[in-house]
Parts: sequence; structure tokens; C-alpha cells
Amino acid sequence: MLRLWLVWVYFFGCFVVSGQAVRIDENEALLSDVVMKICKEGHLQVSFNDRQLSQYKVTCHGNFSSPDEALRFVIQNFPLAIERTGDVYLILQHRVQPKYLCSGLVVDNVSGEVLPFTHIQTSQTSLNSDVRGAFSFLADNAGPVGVTATYLGYKPLDTTLIMQPGVIIKLSPLQTQLSEITVLSHVGPVAGPLAGEMQLNQKVSSALPGGGQDALFNILRLQPGIMAAGELSQDLVIWGSYSGHSEVKFDGITLYGLKNFNDNISIINPNTAKYIKVLKGGYGVENGDKVGGVVDITGIDGNYTRTEKLVNINNTTATGLISVPVSKFTSAYVAFRKTYYNLYNPIAEKFTEGRGQNQSTVNIYPDYNFNDLNFKVSHRDSAHNMFYLSAFGSGDNFAYNINELVEKNPANFHTSSGNEVNKQNGVALFWGRTFSNGFISNLMISNTKFSNVFSQAQNVSTTDSINEQSNNVIHDFSIKLKNKHISQQGFKFESGVEFERYLLYLDITSLSSFDLNRNARSAIFAGYISQEYTTKTFIPVTIETGLRANYAAIANKIFLQPRVSLSVKTGKNSILNVAYGRYHQFTSHTPIVDDLGNIRYVWNLSDNKFVPVLSSNHYVAGWNFTKAGFSAVLEGYVKQTDGLIRILRYPDFQSQYNGNSISRGLDMCIKGEHGPLTAWISYSLSNSEEHFGYMNPGEYRPAIHNQRHEVKTAAICRSGSFSLSAAYVYGTGIPDPGTIIYPKLFETTIAPRKVDYHNYKRLDVALNYRKVKRNFIFEGGLSLLNITNDINIKYENNIRVSKNNNAVINLYSEAIPFTPLLNLSIRF
Repeated sequence: MLRLWLVWVYFFGCFVVSGQAVRIDENEALLSDVVMKICKEGHLQVSFNDRQLSQYKVTCHGNFSSPDEALRFVIQNFPLAIERTGDVYLILQHRVQPKYLCSGLVVDNVSGEVLPFTHIQTSQTSLNSDVRGAFSFLADNAGPVGVTATYLGYKPLDTTLIMQPGVIIKLSPLQTQLSEITVLSHVGPVAGPLAGEMQLNQKVSSALPGGGQDALFNILRLQPGIMAAGELSQDLVIWGSYSGHSEVKFDGITLYGLKNFNDNISIINPNTAKYIKVLKGGYGVENGDKVGGVVDITGIDGNYTRTEKLVNINNTTATGLISVPVSKFTSAYVAFRKTYYNLYNPIAEKFTEGRGQNQSTVNIYPDYNFNDLNFKVSHRDSAHNMFYLSAFGSGDNFAYNINELVEKNPANFHTSSGNEVNKQNGVALFWGRTFSNGFISNLMISNTKFSNVFSQAQNVSTTDSINEQSNNVIHDFSIKLKNKHISQQGFKFESGVEFERYLLYLDITSLSSFDLNRNARSAIFAGYISQEYTTKTFIPVTIETGLRANYAAIANKIFLQPRVSLSVKTGKNSILNVAYGRYHQFTSHTPIVDDLGNIRYVWNLSDNKFVPVLSSNHYVAGWNFTKAGFSAVLEGYVKQTDGLIRILRYPDFQSQYNGNSISRGLDMCIKGEHGPLTAWISYSLSNSEEHFGYMNPGEYRPAIHNQRHEVKTAAICRSGSFSLSAAYVYGTGIPDPGTIIYPKLFETTIAPRKVDYHNYKRLDVALNYRKVKRNFIFEGGLSLLNITNDINIKYENNIRVSKNNNAVINLYSEAIPFTPLLNLSIRF
């Protein structure tokens, strides 16, 4: 039994307590003894528990203007508090106000679909639900507590909650007959709570031109910081990132990307996408192993309440989806897309050579097809457990044949053919649970495999024949456990452990002696921890610090990745964000360049010897403002990346060169709403430069994806069931690939070649119609892409083949010409 010592110390004299100076010189002294000395020297009356204060030790050297100041200083680092009653000071155990826990899920009120990353605001805290719609927070009382929940494409909900586990928050989706301004306010870019973060909802992207049932990334290309020029549907250039440096995830499965020669088909079926989260840079430790950006796509669960069917047809594909409620808490769906005709027409081009002496005809016969299949089963047990199994498979095939005959000299001929087959399949198993103490744990097991088979043959009468074949396969298996907890003191802790295994097969053979063959495997072990805390000051400041550590078995090395972010609420409607992070990547999308300037990419594994581990430092700062239908975002970044490689292959040599790059940029975006009209405009200023070993020492040249200026604007106006929209992109300072990747190595060592630049312009318009009648939804739309038929250069899918006179034929290097798209959809 603890003995309570109550000590009363009385000192009477003519001293004024508040004006008596006090000197303290103590090293590791008991706090009870220090308090007694202050009382004696300052003539204070103090009551305290001697045994309690004897648990703590004090080291202090300094002068204090009064005993009161000295007393408060020595106890400030301990769980103690001072209360003054008259002339008596009471030193008591700090009274911690009890905290009450609330945890649960956010779901769709109609279908029961869980809503990930829903923003939840209370009078004391602000948070987002996780990928499965789960949330937990603390409050000072048991309730009812006022809560506001908002989610893109849904009506905001103001409600009160009793602080208890297992709460279900139900949000109602916006319908056509609701206020148009509310619907449109969620179409444009929405800045997230952190620097470099954007949040998008796929459901509302269909109002944009080309945003029918296939082109999921049409809404992405209109966002600031994501390059629209070049029209890369199979890869994304985010804040100066190279091919393969940014990660696209679907339900936790990493997508390595189909080639997708047709830009109107995205690699993910938009009907299966629910939510898109974009992290352009400076993101936290929970996202790892990429040096660029992250696009995290959350798939739908399916309808928990009724059977739902979708039939869609457009210019490119036929689409179908069926969703079935298996039980009250279980749903399943299957969806597919398939091209139903060859999307490319044969081309015949006539060439005149040698002052009209020779005429030749080049016949080009392309062929393309695409298909994919999605399947998912989801189950949730009230608000505590959630499980899903998500799987998909997809593939495309592009082939071409070229025949050239010289009319006056039949002995001269040229034939060329190529074939490229891409396949990807993946599966993910997810389990998440919210425990009674608010502890949230998510387990993800995923497996994905991507393969690329390429063959090319050329037979020219005046030159040697070319015959090349390649087979590239990357297999990725991962297990990831993520935990989140909120302490009684308001700290948010997040931790995780991960295991990832890569298998690689790369085989390139040709008639030349420069073959490339590699079989490799590597295991990556990772762990991370982060802590977030919001101060209770007049100006709330949120600080998040984290550390991620990766061990790569193939390199036998540990890679540390510290990351930190700071958010300051600069006003009721504005916030300032800054972030720094170090990132490493253990896969490489290696470019192989031939003597004609063709660039082909192959996946490779980094061993930190022959293939360096990619490393990058991100410096990000941003400010955003939102109020009453108006928002403004300003963000700047610097990315420094090391470990780049490039392979140059020519008939007489092959060599690999290492390099590095630096990207700098500034994004600005303004979005406003007025009545039925929503519009936004964004501007990006950027510069990406690179240095490789074949360049002159210290020489940095523009990267192939560099773009100095890009302006994007979009507007949508709704009237009843109709909507009219337009989007315009204008970019300048885009380098010509032929002047960036040199056709001959020796030219770079003599003098730097002049870089040619091009502009990019594209105007799209669309008219859409949507009619809802009970459970029957009809949608139809006509989009006119590149309505002014501007000629733009395309940097991927650009195939160059040699002619008899050593000239070069460019095959499908032009970006989208004037293209009408018709889309019809029925959901019932």
C-alpha cells in the first residue's frame, strides 16, 4: 500500500512571492527535492505527493524571475499539473480527459458498395477512410458527435454519431434529377489533403469528351502535372517521370501496361473502377518501390442489393458487365471488353525517287485486336471485416506488313513485317479488419504476370536483312500487411511489413551478334513506420514523419527511405503543404534504341551492378484553397533521379550507358462553378533534363518526354438530361525524338546537335445524354476528338523502317487525328 505523504511548507516573511528571484543548479536530482528547495527559497506554500514526485529526476541550470516560474518549469516535462488555491500550490497528477472511440465503414446507401478514402470531418479531427471504407477516430465525449462525410459523386452527409465500434455511414449517390451544380463540382481535379495528391471519381468522367466506356485515362490527361502531349495511354508521365517510373495499381495489383496501339482503349475497364487516387510526388512510406508517381485505382465491389447488368458498344469495343448479390453481405461481378473489328485500315502510299525516274508504292497492312476480363467477389461482415478476391486478364495484338515494289526496277524491293503480343493477368486477395479498440489492419496478397512477345523482319534488296525476336516476362508476387492506430494523445501511427518476389525472363535474338539474354529473380523485404500528429494550437499544424527500409536480396543491400510532410492550415479554407521523400525502385523499364531511332522498352530487374537500383529525391510544396464552388491549387516540385540506363544497338556495336536526370516544375489550377456550368484551367511549367555516358561531360539535354509549357482547359454545361463539354490542350517545347536519341553515336562526341521542338494542340467536344427511370439507365454520347485535325507527334508506337534509298518510313507516328466516337450504354 502506497503511503501518501502530505507535506505543508509554511514560510512567513516580508518577501513578495512573485518578485523573488530563484536560482536552480541541479543534476539528476529528485523532483521532490528540487520542489522543496524552490519552496524554501521562494517562501511558497506547496502541497504534493512526495512518493509520486520522487519517481522523476531533474537536470536544470538557470535563473528564474519568480518561484512560480521556476516551479512550473521543473514539472513541465512530467505528467503533472499545478493548481493554485489562494496562496497554496497543489501539484497533482495530470488529469487526462477520457477519450471515446468511434469506428466503422462508409458505404453506398443504394448498392452497399464501400466508399474508400471518404473525407470525414468532426469538430476535433479530420480524416479519410481507408481503401475498404474503414475509419476510426477519438472524441472527448461519448456523443452524439457532429460528423460531415463527403465523397466524390455523392451527396454530402451531415449527421451525429454515438461513439462506438461498428458504425455504418451511408451516403446517397447523386442522381441526374438532383442539382446540376452539385454533380459537376466533382468532375474537375480535387486536391487531396497532402502535397501532390489528387482525387478523382470515374463515375463523373463520362461527361468529358472521349470519356465513354473505354478511355479511363481521358480524365487523367486533363489534370495538372500529368502530360497530355504524346497521348500515352499505356504509361503516364507524371511530374517528369520516365516510362515505368510511375505505378498504376488496380485493387492492389500492379499493372505493367499493355502497349495499347489504340489510344481510345484504357488498360482498365472503367466500368470496374470506383475511385482514382493520384500521388504525383512526395508521398508517404506506405507507397514504395517507385521513383515516379502512383495512380491507385480502387475497383467496384458489385451490387449488394440487386442484380445489375450493363451492355455497351462504341466505335472500338463491345462491353458487358453483370453483378449479382450472392448474399446479404456478399456480391460478385464479371465484366469483359473486346474489339469486334480491325481498328486500322490498309494504307497505300506512292513515293517518287531519283528526279521522277523511279516510282514505288508502299502497301501497309496493319492488324489490331484487344480483349480483357474482370472478376471479383466481395464480402463484408457488418463494419468489422471485409474480404475480396479480384482477378483480371487482358491482352492485345498488333501486327503489320509492308510491301514496296519499284515500278521501273522490279529487282529492287522492300518487305517488312512485325508482330507484338502483350498479355497481363493478375489476382489479389484482400482481408481487412477494424478491431474494437479502433486498430485497423489490412492484408493484401497479389500476383501478376506480364509478357511481351515481339518479332520483326525486314528484307531490303540493297541492304542486309533484319530478323529480330524478343520475349520479355516479369512475374510479381507480393504479401503486404498494413496497420493503423490512433493513440489517446492524438498521434496516428501507421506501420507495415511487405514481401515481394520478382521473376524475370528476357531473351532478345537477332541476326547480329548482339543478343540480350537474362534470367533473374529477386526478393524484396520491406518495413515501414510513420507517425502523424496535429497540434492543438491557434494555427493547426499536421506533421507526418516516416521511415521505410527495403532489403533487396539480389543486391544484398538495405535501402533506407526517410520521408516527411508538413501541413499548415493557413485559413478556414486554405492549407499549405510541403514534403520531402527518398524513393528506390527495383525494376527498370529499360529503353533499347536502334540506329533508326526506334525505342523499345523491356522490363529488367535491378541488381545494383549491371542494372542500377533507381533512386530519387522528391521536394514538393503546394497550396490549395476551396470555398463555395471555387478552388485554386498551386504546386511546385523538384525530382532528382539516379540509376537510369539506356541501351544503344546498332549493326556494328551494342552498349549500355548509365545516366541521371533532374525534373523541375510548377502546376497551377483554378476551378469554378456557376449555375449549370463547371470549368477549370490548369497550367504546367516543367523542365526535364538528362545526362548519359555517351554525351559530352557535364552536358544535359532535354529528355524525350520533356515539355516546357502545357495549358489544359475543360468546361461542362448540363441542361436536363443533356450535357455539352469541351476540352482543349496546348503544349509547347516538346523535343523531336529524332534530335534527342542520336542515330549515330559518334555524332554526339563531335558537337551537340540542335534539338528541334514541336507544339501540341487538340480540341475535343462532346454531347452526352443520360436518362434514368427507376433501375433502367440509358446513356448515349458523341465525342469529336481533335476536331480541328491538328497534326501532333506521338512518342510511343512510333515504328520506323528503312527504305531502299536509306530513307525512313514512319508507321503510325501521328497522334489521334480527327476522330468521331459514338457510345451507347444500357444499365438495368
